Amino acid sequence: MSANATGNATGSGSGNADANSDAEADGPLHAVAGSPHDLARLILTEENVHFYGELRDQDDISSVTQALAQTTTLRNLLLRIDSYPTDDGAVRLADAVGRNDTVQELGLHYHGDTVYDGSQAFDNLLLHNTTLRSLNLQGIVDDAGARAIANGLGHNSTLRELYLNYCRIGNDGLIAIADALRHNSTLQKLFLCRNRIGDDGLIAMADTLRHNSTLLTLDFESHSVGGVSEVGATALAGLLRHNDAIEVLRLGYCSIGSAGASALANALTNNNTLQELNLEYCSFGDEGVV
Repeated sequence: MSANATGNATGSGSGNADANSDAEADGPLHAVAGSPHDLARLILTEENVHFYGELRDQDDISSVTQALAQTTTLRNLLLRIDSYPTDDGAVRLADAVGRNDTVQELGLHYHGDTVYDGSQAFDNLLLHNTTLRSLNLQGIVDDAGARAIANGLGHNSTLRELYLNYCRIGNDGLIAIADALRHNSTLQKLFLCRNRIGDDGLIAMADTLRHNSTLLTLDFESHSVGGVSEVGATALAGLLRHNDAIEVLRLGYCSIGSAGASALANALTNNNTLQELNLEYCSFGDEGVV
């Protein structure tokens, strides 16, 4: 294992940080580690642990999972991983987090070059865990993983923030998450930047959120394959006419078209709740401006 790990006993955690920028520990660093044993020690003794490197073999996973089972202090854990564990190791890691009763903010950021299927690893995470407030699974989740997470989300009453940025979630995954939100009354922030969502998923989400009174932030920013189209933007405009909870809607870097931009503008005349509508670098032409 090649790594740097840092523990911070005083600052607030940053597992809920926007995936566009990797979070740094607040306050002075209390330790720097380069072995799984040092990482395990940090998990056992620190409140906030930020780890960057590789978790590949069974010894690495065993050290982390054993520490997660024993810790009484850890609140915030951010693992930025270049080379993800084997499927078995990932399942063990997710299971350990799911059974942990101290961690409130968890970030798992996958930076590897190979495609990783995290669906099995996080199947029951939200079903088992009742203390997580923020979950950030950057670069890990595909449609199967999104369906698994949605299953847990529909039964979870503690999670407040869910970050699924830079993943491979398409319509099927988004529809599953939308359906889960029909049964969830606690999630306040949902981030889905740079995925592969399409019109069907966005229409399903817009329809669900018409009846949701707890979600405050919805982020679909994209500058890759997928993103919010003219049809999707029109559906979200319909949402804004009926929803009186959403305060932040981000659609930056999307091709919402002139019709989508006009629909959003018209919706704002009937909405007194929205505080931020981000259309940065959107494509909608002069007609959309009018």
